[in-house]
Amino acid sequence: MVGSANSPLEVEHRLLQLMFIAPGGFAMILTTEQAFLKSQSQYQALQDSVTRALANGQRIDQVERDLLRQLLELGHSLLMAFVAEHGDGDEGPTTTAPDGQVWQRLPQPHTRRYVSIFGELIIDRFVYGRREGQKIESVPVDRRLGLPAGEFSYVYEDWAQRLCVRGSFAEASQSLECLLGLRPSVRTLEHMNRCLAEQATSFEDDRGPPPAAEEGAVLVVTADGKGVPMRRPLQERVRGRRRGKGEKANKKQMAYVGAVYSIERWVRTCEDVVGELRRQEAAAGRPRPQHKRVWTEMTPADGPPGRGRDALFEWLADGVDQRNPQTGRWSACSMASAGCGRNVGRVFRTPSPSWTCSMSWRSFGWQPTASIPKAVPQRRRL
Repeated sequence: MVGSANSPLEVEHRLLQLMFIAPGGFAMILTTEQAFLKSQSQYQALQDSVTRALANGQRIDQVERDLLRQLLELGHSLLMAFVAEHGDGDEGPTTTAPDGQVWQRLPQPHTRRYVSIFGELIIDRFVYGRREGQKIESVPVDRRLGLPAGEFSYVYEDWAQRLCVRGSFAEASQSLECLLGLRPSVRTLEHMNRCLAEQATSFEDDRGPPPAAEEGAVLVVTADGKGVPMRRPLQERVRGRRRGKGEKANKKQMAYVGAVYSIERWVRTCEDVVGELRRQEAAAGRPRPQHKRVWTEMTPADGPPGRGRDALFEWLADGVDQRNPQTGRWSACSMASAGCGRNVGRVFRTPSPSWTCSMSWRSFGWQPTASIPKAVPQRRRL
């Protein structure tokens, strides 16, 4: 614990009082010792619930749900004890920053909300700065615990956004309530998504190339684009007005997605391919993509039409240069939309004969009956 027994103020705050909102809605204040005692009684309740389930002949799914609820409560108590053991952040009347600046301890402890996968915690701790009402410069407890800048834990954000990227924000909220008993609002999940997206570019820039020993023999680059109808503002939705020449009913923004990964070669006969297409036999032994990295871009409503596409192809070209710097690995390029197909040459900055390009006829606006133009000289086509 922080502090010494000689200071009355430090003795008063030796046992951190941690207030949390219990599932029933009432508040509780526990010390470290009380939190550990509560966790011991909760663990005993877990064993007793299993014994009662055996005596009552409960179904296993009922036992699972009851155990999960009690395990979340147990985790909440243990997490409280962990936070309480870090003290209240009182380092004395002043504290010195790494750059040498001295900050004053503010008179009253400040409260912050922390939402974990086990539930909500309201933490009271001392903070340091110039004076009350101005910017808080140092929070020792937050620094020692590694708390995030926002209210939600990193684990909670990770789980929530894994659900959000696979469904709607409303569905993700319902799933979190079903699993954890915590239901964030749709607006909260949207805000969380925007905050995390701000870190995506710097995170991607800091990632190095995958280990060369884990890469496959073929480097694959693929991209596609899709027009997304955008909802007009209410004042622009005038009914009864005839659209002018060339004016469309809905404005669209182009969304682009691209991926770079490596994969081992898979040698097959024509009979193997036909059999797989007819689902006559499973694709046993199919190699799996290695270190697949995906990036998306969307053309801004007030920006130039090709801005999102240009940014995506710059990212794809950087990925090719990073993972195939000597152009020694065979590369395959697959494009499915017209906007992507016309820019395929921008992916490979260094000319190399060892790559194959596969794209649909519509990528260039060609007709199947037309002759094949030499759009990409000295490169093979599938």
